Amino acid sequence: MDAAESQELAATQQLAVTQELERLRRELRALSLVNRQLHAQLEGGVVRLSGAATSAARGALSVRRTAEGGAWLEHLHLHGGGAPMLVRTPTQGVYVVEGHMRRPVRSGLLFAALTRVLDPPKDMTDRDVERWSLGPPVEVLEAGTGAAFLVVGGRRLPLRGLPLPYLVSTNDMLLFPEGQELNVAAPRPAPPKRSSRARDVIAKDGVVRGGAKLARKAARRVSTTSTPPKTSSPKTSSPPS
Repeated sequence: MDAAESQELAATQQLAVTQELERLRRELRALSLVNRQLHAQLEGGVVRLSGAATSAARGALSVRRTAEGGAWLEHLHLHGGGAPMLVRTPTQGVYVVEGHMRRPVRSGLLFAALTRVLDPPKDMTDRDVERWSLGPPVEVLEAGTGAAFLVVGGRRLPLRGLPLPYLVSTNDMLLFPEGQELNVAAPRPAPPKRSSRARDVIAKDGVVRGGAKLARKAARRVSTTSTPPKTSSPKTSSPPS
């Protein structure tokens, strides 16, 4: 082998080494990106896949908030159970109370679903609900198989018809401009009670004028309920002549 061939072989080997190093750098950057995104997800943050994310990263990000959800389940397994009940407060939202815990229900969708399997919510003051210690929130959980579920009263309640997010890249997301926010966190407010409507009328029209208006409404309501419905009297036929 002459000198020219030796130099050409060395150059080829150097090029192969350079290409391999570049490939390893790209893989390292991709793994670092996935690691940061997984760390943010496990800490409970919102995860978004960047445009450079690969299909392997997309599959790795299918695990959602594993650490936080696992801690909730361990706590519920040790301290949960008992007959659950829904509780509604004036300013602190709604809770599921089970055992010695009050568990916040932040989603209006979940609150509506729970009203179908539990008794109607009980109204309590903010002070009364603090008799129970704060427990894990009522959130949607998902395992490797099966439907998404809630854990309430020591039982796993499968969820049907609940839309779950599909992860997309940031570039795909930015193809569409942002519109109006849809807030499904707050449960539907209860209709105002009669006493609340009376206070609103007095605050708006004053004691004298508002009181007279309320009295007229009450009189109309009493007269409507006390007046018996009119019945048509049977026609009497005259005897034939």
